[in-house]
Amino acid sequence: YDFLISEAAVEFRASKHIQISLGHGRQFIGSGVRSLLLSDFSKPHFYLKFNTNVWRLHYQNLFSELSPESLGEQGNRLLDKKYMAAHYLSINITKNWNAGIFESVVFARKNGFELQYLNPVILYRFIEHSLGSPDNVFIGFHFMDKFFLMNLY
Repeated sequence: YDFLISEAAVEFRASKHIQISLGHGRQFIGSGVRSLLLSDFSKPHFYLKFNTNVWRLHYQNLFSELSPESLGEQGNRLLDKKYMAAHYLSINITKNWNAGIFESVVFARKNGFELQYLNPVILYRFIEHSLGSPDNVFIGFHFMDKFFLMNLY
């Protein structure tokens, strides 16, 4: 069975700098109401997430299993799956300035998740895509300035 709207997660801190999450839910990467990379407006999905925080750097690895939102008119059956591997690296330049770079790969395999995408290095997929891989790659840059940050308390 596919339970499309259930949400649950198990999180633990592996070390002072690394937090690991395994669950089924929504993710948000970026800033603002809606994110260009991954917004929490989507339906819940199965994921494994690693958050690493060292000094002013934040590095996130996210591995997810995605599926269509509904069965439509096809009856009760197991839904087809797609998979996503995403990496996000950001740095807090000052208290109000943040810059980051991200990449995401979405792919479908009949035999499940491809293990080569468990590589935690950011931007490796960009090089692999230039060699002719058919998977979808999304790469971007993020910059945020909280110039008019006001305290409303």
